[in-house]
Amino acid sequence: MHREHALCPDGASGECVPPLFYADDQALLATTPAGLRFQLGYLESYCAAWGLTVNTKKTQVVVYTTGGAAATEERFRYGGNEVETVPTFRYLGVHLHCRQAFASAASYRAEAGRRAMHLLRRRLAENGLQDPLLSMRAFRSYVLPTLSYGAEIWAPQLILQGRTACERVQLEYLRGLLGVRDSTPALIVLAETGQLPLPAYWTLQVARFVSNLQAMGGERVARLAMLDSVALAADTDTELPLARQPWAAQVSRVLAAAGAPCDLTADEGVAIPELAEALLERHVASYTHASVKVQRYIEDVWGGSISAEAYTPASFLCDVPERRRRPSGIFMCLGDVRAWGPMCPMPFECPAAALPAAGSPHQHRHPSAWQA
Repeated sequence: MHREHALCPDGASGECVPPLFYADDQALLATTPAGLRFQLGYLESYCAAWGLTVNTKKTQVVVYTTGGAAATEERFRYGGNEVETVPTFRYLGVHLHCRQAFASAASYRAEAGRRAMHLLRRRLAENGLQDPLLSMRAFRSYVLPTLSYGAEIWAPQLILQGRTACERVQLEYLRGLLGVRDSTPALIVLAETGQLPLPAYWTLQVARFVSNLQAMGGERVARLAMLDSVALAADTDTELPLARQPWAAQVSRVLAAAGAPCDLTADEGVAIPELAEALLERHVASYTHASVKVQRYIEDVWGGSISAEAYTPASFLCDVPERRRRPSGIFMCLGDVRAWGPMCPMPFECPAAALPAAGSPHQHRHPSAWQA
């Protein structure tokens, strides 16, 4: 193990941060070029002593700046080889940029999430799985973690600002599941599928992360980093743009906006079940001030009001498992609905119900009546 004091050159200020290891990945942090060169030299000596090697082709340096072009005049070497200086670097699955805020990682997560979404669709089709509820569970299990990886760090700013590329992936999947146009309002798509918007999941993820940090011992590096961010937030002008505010300030605003204000320096974490209920209530309340098209949908489909207790997937999605072995399942029905053109009155009798094996006719919400 390294001795912490050996990693700090003479005259260093602040508290020394030990090397950050994860499996065979390591991050070295320094506030000056000299400090980073010192750590690279120490790492080289350590590896030589223990017979370890470093792949310099995968080793890169990111010099963080507050604006302008990336700093490239500094040169760093390891084992006689020059280490490349780059503007962005992917570390443990999260992209870090030399000038942009943590929120810039969302665009990379959206790309990865879209690939995972297409792969999921292909796997479901290959196995003949047409149950919408199963498809949504699979999305939450496979695609949502891909979209939300590392969201505890990069998502607070985006939760407060609104629509992101990651949310577009979620809505694209749900619109495809319903068989409606891309112009169908997001609130209608979420209500029909009984899903919460992606920022609500991120808020819960941030709250769990904060609770875990608060439960850590006082000497853990992650907890110390959070406390340092809290101290930095206390000395930061609250009028600064959101992207320039410390992580702790953004997290405090996220939790307060969700109805769960929290003292990040306390040992008691956020009550997750209560927060989940508050997020659902907040989302349902957003329909009250929605667009005219959404208001018409609430009036026609929900009888004029929507409640948290009734916020579940539409019945035509839940009825599918009973007839999913027949080729005229819900996806065929929805495809036909789009081809019919004019909006039909609600409720309607599903064409699949007329088939001999379908049993008695059933009523459920008509997709074409609320798609744009």
